[in-house]
Amino acid sequence: MRLFLILSLLFITACAPPVSQITRLPDASAPDDIPVFFATSRAPDLALRYGADRSEVTGYGRYDVSVPPAHESGQIEWPRRTPDELQHFVATSENLYPGPTEFRHALSQELRKRARGKRTATIYVHGFLNSFADGIYRMAQLSHDFESPDISVHYSWPSASHPLGYLHDRDSMLFARRGLEELIHEVKAAGAEEILLVGHSMGGLLSMEVIRTMALRDSRKMLGMIDGVVLISADIDVDVFRNQLHDIGDLPDPLLLITSDRDPILRLSAWITGLDQRVGTLQGPEDVSDFEVLVINTGDYTTRGGHFNVGNSPELIETMQRMQGVVASLSDQSDSRAGVGAGAVLIVQNAAQILLPAVN
Repeated sequence: MRLFLILSLLFITACAPPVSQITRLPDASAPDDIPVFFATSRAPDLALRYGADRSEVTGYGRYDVSVPPAHESGQIEWPRRTPDELQHFVATSENLYPGPTEFRHALSQELRKRARGKRTATIYVHGFLNSFADGIYRMAQLSHDFESPDISVHYSWPSASHPLGYLHDRDSMLFARRGLEELIHEVKAAGAEEILLVGHSMGGLLSMEVIRTMALRDSRKMLGMIDGVVLISADIDVDVFRNQLHDIGDLPDPLLLITSDRDPILRLSAWITGLDQRVGTLQGPEDVSDFEVLVINTGDYTTRGGHFNVGNSPELIETMQRMQGVVASLSDQSDSRAGVGAGAVLIVQNAAQILLPAVN
């Protein structure tokens, strides 16, 4: 077991992103600039802008991120010693807001540029082993590669960004719950007509904890704020997840679980906690079949370690774009789930699994 732990930690270290700070090139400009609004419970850091220390005061801001013209789907072209906007992800502008009022005003202005009915915001919550820069660049990459029309918002909680920081990150994730709930309220107050909450890995547990807290306080109000939830490689114990779903009651629709039965990082998490599996390693919907959830197992598309297939695999990104109509049909409030068009679907009680096409 000790050898397994050492090898797993070496693997995680090898998969860690190569940089930990945002590269700013104020004179750079590109037509693919993506505005990324953010809130963070990280403390300010002179070198990194926001580091691994915790802050009880939520910080707010916005970056405009330039995606290089030669960008390859599923990649984040990290800035090197000599950053170049033609080859790397770089920030072309930075705005740090004094507080939530200024953030809400700026976000409202961006939302009002969209026609009514199209003012949707996607809030992305990063996972274990992520720096502030990792999350900002990842949000921009996902928005670009999925051709998302939504306003991009990132919530950055104080991960230690270190392979040995798993227990630290668990505590920091719990510490950050209030900040994420505050952000959701601010995004809604800014005029977002719909909010999609996306949590990756440990960020999935953070997202579910906040949804549960909001639902226990006022279930109807929670459903009026969060219109859909996507949990990618969720680092959540299955029994804990089931209790969360019970406590929430009426679930956001859709509630989509993007899993992989070949995820080594979640296998390590399961080993650390002494359990067999995590929500993010479910092969199908059987363990959650009494809840209205959708499951997509991406194990056949394993790419670069398999902990973020939906963001790293160009083939899976293309497949997911084609299958958006299937997800929409399955999340329809009507009783019928037949006739969803393209894509094979397995129904197990209240849950459903979307079966991905074979990898070529």
